[in-house]
Amino acid sequence: EKLFGPYPYRRFAVVENVNQTGFAYPTLTLIGNRLLPLPFIREISLPHELLHNWFGCGVYPLWEEGNWSEGLVTYLADHDVFEKKKEGALYRHRLLTTYESYVRPENEFPLREFRYRYNRTAQAIGYGKGALVFHMLRQRLGDELFNAGLRLFYEKHLFSYASWDDLRRAFEKVSNSKLESFFRQWIDRAGLPRLSFQRERIIPVGDNKYLVGLLVTQNEPYYELTLPLKVVSDQEEKETLLYISGPRARIDVEIKGKPLLAVLDPGYDVARHLTEPEFPPVISRLLGAEGGYLVLTPKRKINLYRPFLSFFKKRHFRLETIALLPSEVQRDLVYLDSIPEKVKILFPELEGDFCLSVQENPGRPDKIIAYARAASSQEVERALYKLVHLGDYQNVCTANGKIVLKERPRFTAGIQIKLKGDVRGTSLSNLFPLETIARAISLHQVIFLGEQHDRYEEHLAQLEIIKWLNEAGHRLAIGLEMFQRPFQRVLDAYIEGKLSEEEFLRQSEYFKRWGFNWKLYKPIIDYARKHRIPLVALNIRAEITDKVAKGGLKALSPEERALLPPLDKSNQAYRAYLRLVYESHPENRKEIKDFETFYEAQLLWDEAMAESIARYLAKHPERQMVVIVGRAHVAYGYGIPSRLARRGFRDYVIVLLSPGQNLSPAMADYVLFPAPEAPPFTARLGVLVEETPKGLVIRKVLPGRPAAKAGLKEGDVILKADGKLIKSVTDLKLALYSKRPEDKIRLEILRDGRKEKITVGPFQSQEGVK
Repeated sequence: EKLFGPYPYRRFAVVENVNQTGFAYPTLTLIGNRLLPLPFIREISLPHELLHNWFGCGVYPLWEEGNWSEGLVTYLADHDVFEKKKEGALYRHRLLTTYESYVRPENEFPLREFRYRYNRTAQAIGYGKGALVFHMLRQRLGDELFNAGLRLFYEKHLFSYASWDDLRRAFEKVSNSKLESFFRQWIDRAGLPRLSFQRERIIPVGDNKYLVGLLVTQNEPYYELTLPLKVVSDQEEKETLLYISGPRARIDVEIKGKPLLAVLDPGYDVARHLTEPEFPPVISRLLGAEGGYLVLTPKRKINLYRPFLSFFKKRHFRLETIALLPSEVQRDLVYLDSIPEKVKILFPELEGDFCLSVQENPGRPDKIIAYARAASSQEVERALYKLVHLGDYQNVCTANGKIVLKERPRFTAGIQIKLKGDVRGTSLSNLFPLETIARAISLHQVIFLGEQHDRYEEHLAQLEIIKWLNEAGHRLAIGLEMFQRPFQRVLDAYIEGKLSEEEFLRQSEYFKRWGFNWKLYKPIIDYARKHRIPLVALNIRAEITDKVAKGGLKALSPEERALLPPLDKSNQAYRAYLRLVYESHPENRKEIKDFETFYEAQLLWDEAMAESIARYLAKHPERQMVVIVGRAHVAYGYGIPSRLARRGFRDYVIVLLSPGQNLSPAMADYVLFPAPEAPPFTARLGVLVEETPKGLVIRKVLPGRPAAKAGLKEGDVILKADGKLIKSVTDLKLALYSKRPEDKIRLEILRDGRKEKITVGPFQSQEGVK
């Protein structure tokens, strides 16, 4: 009464009905006897029906011009309940989820054509979209003018019929503004806007501040929108508004600290289509589906699930008695009673007499996969009656007809883009966020992540995929090109926590056998150790591949040849591809005789790593393997993948990171484009050294580097570093490992038969120096 005016009648009654209704009449509401005891009736429905005595039964909708009352009362009553609990954004997201679930282009209609709720589509438009329109109007006018407009509307039209246009005129009068275009696009136009959000640039502007350039685009027909926008850095958050009225709009946001994240419409203040990460797998998506497959492989149980079959037959679902896989269909899929072994990982273990779980199809996130299990047909019937009221949930269980479990899904709030470490991928026809790629590849037994070894951002992207899979419940192993098979026990001991990091690096001979910075791979190895994910050494001993690269297979001894897997040289396309690789890197040919020896060494790597993968998976069929390897070994499926398939493992997927060449549909299943990321600082002397019987001898001092500045010379033998003996490259690398740019290192050297002490440093960022 304080907000809108006096209650228009002298009494209000709640009347019980044998039919399961929920109707509002002047002075009363008529509610079904089985609905009355339900909690949501008292919390939400009664305030809704009471408020109808102001709007609907006090001011009457002019039906031929549209029913505005349901959207208005839904906003003023239902939304207000959640707003008071600080859950307004969550409620608005549910309205949009329901809209996405039930409304499609073929059944959309404008709000002005809404009369009453005759099905879920009409409800999603008249109640859901209608409520969101009033929310946007309130955001535009402010609380005071919004409430004043409703008071004026109520006073002027009490006990008379009123239209959408009457509402518009009331709001225009109190706000002294024109609202024709607002009402035209939201009331007279069918549908919702569809937006996309992109990062354009990030420019440092000094004093630890950055200018973040962002782009929003929308599909036709274009809407006039004022969009809330939040930008987050490592030091602050900034909120602003972005206006768009055409196909695109740009905005620059200055923020202090390194930008991390940008979120468009984080509180769901705009009626719009949800993006894929925002649209969770919920029961309403199943109920709103038009057609799909019901898979019942134990056909003898058809009577048990007959109520379920009848319910979904009306929604054009077809019964199948063969075990279809999600990758084999283009529609929604419901498994009854049992699910294929390959798909079990997607579903949680639930307990109840009837349980239903809804998940996204990993290969097609716009479609869902559901799993229903029941103890009796009676329990199915009782559960189906409740499902229509549980559309916001992902997992539901009942026992003896009562709900014993209700779980809501997780989702990404707002349209998000990462500003640091952002990774985008493509299926060679569309660009997707990293999460979409991870989900799409998640069911394959072998996941190849082809990298450039020296690109830190690519290793971070690999880690994000591993994290996503692990947190989704996948049982993983990680196959690593950079570790050789004789050192498998060292990897096992490190994962089990039996070795320190220094012991691990020494015993695996990492620095001797792999030429790339350990810190590039460290985040992946650390995560695997923390979560006890097995690491698998894939490569053959470097002594063998080095010998082949220098002299070919004929350079090997009979004993060494006996250790080799069989080499398949039949793929001439792979040979041509490797020749391109060989010719494009002349700087790496010093230890290679010619292309033929390079080719044989490459094949040996491929065959050995394929053999290592096959052996591990044969012993551990319950696991998936993520393979971290140079992209030349997996591009086009030529190297390791084809040789793995020859060994009987054909369920793999290839992901290339920053392919750096013209894309071809054949080169991979997916490619990722991680944003450039500077690697962690690594202190380097700026020398080339050789291990000799005399010790670690400096063969070359690079000009302008710390060693040269400190006076180190060719021929010097490094004896100690910070008091520790130096006998190998590993010793020196570990001595430098923890040094920061401002640090120094104290060396003891042997020069011309005399020991000398030299201090080297401070170290600065020395990109490209090993």
